Amino acid sequence: MCRENLGSLRSVADRLVVIGGDAAGMTAATNARRGRPDLEIVVLEKGPHTSYSACGIPYVVSGAVGSLDDLIVRTPQEFRDGFRIDVRTRHEARSIDLDARRIEVRALDHERTLHIGFDLLHIATGARPLRPDLPGIYGPGRSAFDRLRAGTAHRIALPGQVFSRVHVEDIALGVLAAFDAPPGAYNLADDEPCHQNAVIEHAAHLLRLPHPPLQTLEEAALSPMARAFYAENRRVANGKAKRVLGWRPRHPTYREGLRAILAAEQSEQAS
Repeated sequence: MCRENLGSLRSVADRLVVIGGDAAGMTAATNARRGRPDLEIVVLEKGPHTSYSACGIPYVVSGAVGSLDDLIVRTPQEFRDGFRIDVRTRHEARSIDLDARRIEVRALDHERTLHIGFDLLHIATGARPLRPDLPGIYGPGRSAFDRLRAGTAHRIALPGQVFSRVHVEDIALGVLAAFDAPPGAYNLADDEPCHQNAVIEHAAHLLRLPHPPLQTLEEAALSPMARAFYAENRRVANGKAKRVLGWRPRHPTYREGLRAILAAEQSEQAS
């Protein structure tokens, strides 16, 4: 493993390192250049491209646009020549030492590790969605219908087990209602906590499929995560969300939710 400490080669000018070379990162870098002509700017991008039009990818898939190369707004060389930005594609930031003001970087094409010092740091790597801590979330593409069709749906002989759930549309409505609400925790769940068997049976009825066999937890051979689902009752009260947010679930029970999913599927198939 080669280690190159570029901090020892520094000039007097401050160095800005931008991690992430897509739209946000390159916008930050070019704006920094306009505001600080003296600044040394290094951009680290894990992929091979900078500043491409991600929203155009569906047009590539459909054939309306010839290739991904046609979506590139500016090449790394254009940023180097036009803005004096040291763009390093195929360079992955592995760790950041804030005390030493140094980044460990992996040059992927050369399979070597180097360290780059910085005075200013801008992280523009994007983000992954965080799923809220909500009861069983279901909706199109993620429902009892999908498990029945795949042959992975179970009916578990566990009397008294009750679980709350919520349709994805009702999560969205709750989040919108909470924007102007007082700070606090709001439970988003439908109005009828029930056994998971009831949901599976109703979905099978709507699809005109037989019910899966009733099994014990041991017979079902569920994964540890699936078994945890049945380990306790999770009945969630939604009264506060209704009272304070004025929120009402569009799908007050699993019956309305499943019917809406099936209707959307049939409409899509007909179009």
